[in-house]
Amino acid sequence: MTVGELRALLAGLPGDMPVLVSSYESGFAAVAHAGVAEVQELDRGAAQAYLGRYVTPADAAEEVDGRGSEWTNTVGGMRPQLVGEPITAVVLSREGR
Repeated sequence: MTVGELRALLAGLPGDMPVLVSSYESGFAAVAHAGVAEVQELDRGAAQAYLGRYVTPADAAEEVDGRGSEWTNTVGGMRPQLVGEPITAVVLSREGR
């Protein structure tokens, strides 16, 4: 989703309508924080599909070169690969994160 698509979706909605995001396992959670961050997309392969596709560039560098958490590097037997260059994105964080 892009900022333009989000603006179009929000246009005309009441200002007091709650904004929710997917919760950890099921249901929905309130947005605890919204911000702008630089992120790097990773190709983690099917074995790590449950992990987010985007991380900070610093975390991406650690995961790609093996300095990251050992369990993330050993699941599926391969390290993630960088996809393109870092981008700037709007990030919504759920409560409890």
